[in-house]
Formats: sequence, structure tokens, C-alpha cells
Amino acid sequence: TQLLIDINPGSSDYGFAYGSYISNVTEFNDKLFFTANDGENGNELWVSDGTTEGTQLLIDINPGSSDYGFAYGSYISNVTEFNDKLFFTANDGENGNELWVSDGTAEGTQLLIDINPGSSYGFADGSYASDFTEFNDQLFFSADDGENGDELWVSDGTTGGTQLLLDIDPGITSNSSVNGSYPDNLVEFDDQLFFSANDGVNGNELWVSDGTTGGTQLLVDINPGSSDYGFTYGSYASGFTEFNDQLFFSANDGVNGNELWVSDGTTGGTQLLIDINSGSGGYGFTYGSYASGFTEFNDQLFFSANDGINGNELWVSDGTTEGTQLLIDINSGSSDYDFSYSSYASGFTEFNDQLFFSANDGINGNELWVSDGTTEGTQLLIDINSGSGGYDFSYSSYASGFTEFNDQLFFSANDGINGNELWVSDGTTGGTQLLVDINPGSSDYGFTYSSSPSNFIEFDGKLFFTADDGINGNELWVSDGTTEGTQLLVDINPGSSDYGFADSSFSSNFIEFDDQLFFTASDGVNGNELWVSDGTTGGTQLLVDINPGSSDYGFAYSSFASNLTVVDDQLFFSANDGINGNELFKLTFDDYGANIYAISSENGGDIITDFA
Repeated sequence: TQLLIDINPGSSDYGFAYGSYISNVTEFNDKLFFTANDGENGNELWVSDGTTEGTQLLIDINPGSSDYGFAYGSYISNVTEFNDKLFFTANDGENGNELWVSDGTAEGTQLLIDINPGSSYGFADGSYASDFTEFNDQLFFSADDGENGDELWVSDGTTGGTQLLLDIDPGITSNSSVNGSYPDNLVEFDDQLFFSANDGVNGNELWVSDGTTGGTQLLVDINPGSSDYGFTYGSYASGFTEFNDQLFFSANDGVNGNELWVSDGTTGGTQLLIDINSGSGGYGFTYGSYASGFTEFNDQLFFSANDGINGNELWVSDGTTEGTQLLIDINSGSSDYDFSYSSYASGFTEFNDQLFFSANDGINGNELWVSDGTTEGTQLLIDINSGSGGYDFSYSSYASGFTEFNDQLFFSANDGINGNELWVSDGTTGGTQLLVDINPGSSDYGFTYSSSPSNFIEFDGKLFFTADDGINGNELWVSDGTTEGTQLLVDINPGSSDYGFADSSFSSNFIEFDDQLFFTASDGVNGNELWVSDGTTGGTQLLVDINPGSSDYGFAYSSFASNLTVVDDQLFFSANDGINGNELFKLTFDDYGANIYAISSENGGDIITDFA
């Protein structure tokens, strides 16, 4: 193992090693770009080609330090690749938070344009560009130039070609602040850019742009008028989903409430698709169906919505008003207080040409359902956790974590007898069953134990996941899809606490690299470190103890490897070795085995540990 580079060497007066706190990791131009703090230049942009010499501060955008000796930082964010360059926002200390561009070199990294010049109270103003969206070979975003407020901007990647597209909400507010339309929800559809914005006259409404100033306009004022206090109404269009060559979204027109709308991209073709929940309340508030969870399946759009009669249920649409209807009222009836029951269908997953999801029918509780897209073909697949409690509440299995593997659907569910365990389905009732009760038995109070399988990942023709069998704690498991082939791969952290609770490795951060599975885990001896597996028990091992040793209280130190990112034939990650703080590491393979490099300016990149 070898530190690629100790970006921020040294330690505090209390002996804690400094760290560079790597973030915003982005692959660009066959190199790794990221932000880090070296303790001298503050949080700035760095680049690495995978070598110690090739890992360096790209540019100190905001040089200098405060009166208290803290280095300034540019605090880069919103990193976006466009037109073979990296665009991002940064603060150079003179121009405020503005738009920057880089071709990957120090010379080619520069302020693209100071959108909001000047300063207030001695601090440079900033435009705070955000919501970068590429459309029509240009980069669109929102920004505040200090004169027009937060508005829609466009750039072709050059300074001269970066400009305000349109001041949608001109003028100033009653307290002399500059108005802003605050464009957001930018989405491309039918060769146009759709977004929501507030022009100060029509409220927050649906807008469209062809990329030109003249072609940027209010598409339709869905919710016209204003309140008695002079506030303009707004439809707040959101949830844009393209289906069947149309744009579907939810919006409130002030008459029908928040409902399902559709647009072909024209004003005339933008209309309420259907008022699912008609009527209004006692105070004049219009009801809304609040359609959500849009999922395309079998050439139809499925979603959940509340029609005010049947509660929140499963709906389907072919894109027309006549073809938009309640698919099935899974949980019919209402409470003594006249509130309609709801099934709250969710977790839509397509498998074996059917749509699987969880829903509550009020009789069987929240269980696994399946649909072929028709009312008759939508049914409870199986009541995994049958029965009810003392207050007539139906038990529920709460099936979740649906993962397709080996032509079967795997998930976790609680049958009330075995606890939350690993289940499998071939799509039929008879073929849906508990795969294995990993953590059998129950407590002295009658509560069934659960293994709570999670972190499913397919690797090397098998399904890997974490689970707690009650003996070995939360550890790494593997399955070939059969009961006999589902087993603990390795007890990484054996033993138990003084209170009798099994120790756990809590494996996580799984990533496949070089035909092996890498992850982080704690073995109780070396702390939370980087592990590797070839899929076998013998081939699952600690890759390296990056942060060895333990505290005065006997707790093992941990490197807490994170930000695992593959670039070409190298695996980069950040970790804390206890000496250099949280820094950049890389893993490579050669003819002699694996090498982890910790890029270090102090040790020159010498290999700390290698693995044959």
C-alpha cells in the first residue's frame, strides 16, 4: 500500500493529522479531478494521472489567507463536463462565486466570466451559477448578475458567448431588491428546453426555450390571476417525465388542484390531461391528486394518485384522457371519519414482463403485488405476512430491495414467523418463497429475529449482500440463487461484545474492479479498512490496514476508505492513514500483484505494502 500523495501533511497541536478532505471526484480527459485542501492553499482544484508526480494542485484559484492564518479556498462546486471542458463555480476572492472553465491544465483554467461584478460590505458579489443543463450544444444555467436577479443564462463555452438569455422577471421588488425568475427543473424535450420560472406577472409557470432569447417564452399560464394580497398564483409544474412523445408533469391550475398535465411542446397542446381529484374543500381549496412515481411499463405510464374517492391508488395512462384511469382500487373503503383508504403503491420494478410493487390492500397489509398492466392482471402475488394484530391492523411483509438476479427477483421481506429475511420469486405465487431464514429464532419477548439482508450486488455470477445471522453479526453473504448455495461468505469480524452481541463488519461501498469485488469492512482488529474478494471465502481478505494501531482505549484505528472511483485500470479512493489525514490513494495491478499507492510528498510514493 502506498499513499499516492499526502496533500495536507502535518498535524494539529493536539496531535491529530491534517486531512485534505477530497470531494467532487470527477473523471475527465483520462485524469482524476477533485477538490482538496493542502493546508496552504485552502480548498482548491487538484488533478491526478495516478502517479505521485502527476498528482498536484491544478491551480490556487483563491490565494492568500485570513488575518487568523486560515488559507482561503475557492470551494469549487457544480462540476460539469461540456464541450470537452470542465465547467464549475468557484470563488477567487476578488470576483465572488462565479463561473469557471478548465481544459485540464493550469493555464487553461480560468474565470470564464464575472457575471456579478462589484461588492457589498467589502465582500465580492457572486452570481452563484447552478442547475447546469446541456441543450442544443450550449450550456444553460441560472445565475444572478446583480442587476436582473436570478435568471436564465446560456454559454457556448466562451466568455463572449456567455450571456443572459432573458430577464424573465425584470424590475425590482417593493423593498428595492432585484427581481428574479429563479428558473429550475430544466429538462430537454422535443428539441426544446422546458423549465419552470416566475416572471412576476404570471407566477411560477411552465416556460420553453429553443435556445434563443426570442424563442424563450411562457408556454402557458396554467394558474392565472392573483390573490387578494396581490401575490400572483403559480402552477409550480414539476416531475417532468417524457412518455409516448409527450411531456407529462404535475401542476396546479387553481381550479382543479395539483393534477396530471401533458404537453406536446406547444401552448395549444399543453393541457390538463385529467382532473383525477375534482371538487374543493370547505375553505375553497381545490383538491389535488398529486400524481407521482411515474414509471413506464408495457407502453403505458403507471403512477400513484388520489382521486378523493378511492384514496392513493395505482393509475395508468396511455397518454390520453380517456386512457388515463384508475387501474385498480387496491385498498377500498374508508374510515369512520370518511377518509378513503389508500394502498400507497410504491417500489415499481419491472421483471419478467410484469410490474412488481408493494401495496396495502387493507386486508393483507403491505405486501407484494404484480401487474401485467391490466386490472384483471393486477393482483396480490402473495400474502407473505398473513394475519392481524390486536387492533385489527393487518400484518405486513414490507417487501423491498427488489434485485433481479439469475432470472429471478430477490428481495427482503418479513413473514411474521422468520423476521425480515431473503426471499425469491420467479414471478408466480408458487414460485415466491423464503429462500433461507438466515437468522432463525425469536427473543424472550416473542419478537422474531431478522437478518435484514441489504446491499445486494451481482458479481461473478453470484449475488452478494450483507446480513446478520444472529451468531456472526452483520457480515458478507453470497448466494447462487438456491437455498443450499446461500451462505455466509466469511465472518470478517468474529467474536462478540461483553454484552453477548455478535460483532459485525458492516461491509459497504461495494465496487467491482479488475474482476474482483472491493469493499470496506471492519474486522475488529484493524478497524474499518479496504477489503477485496474474488468471490470465495479464501479469496476474501483485508487488502491493507491503511491506518494501523489502536487508541489508548483499545479501539482499532480506521481509514474509512470512500469515494471509490475507477479510472481506466486504476481504483482511486480517499482514506485516512492516521499520519497524513484523509488523503488520496490509488490501487493498481501489475505482474507481481496489487499495489495501493498513497501519494505522499514526504515518502515520495514508496510502496508501503504490496500484495502478490
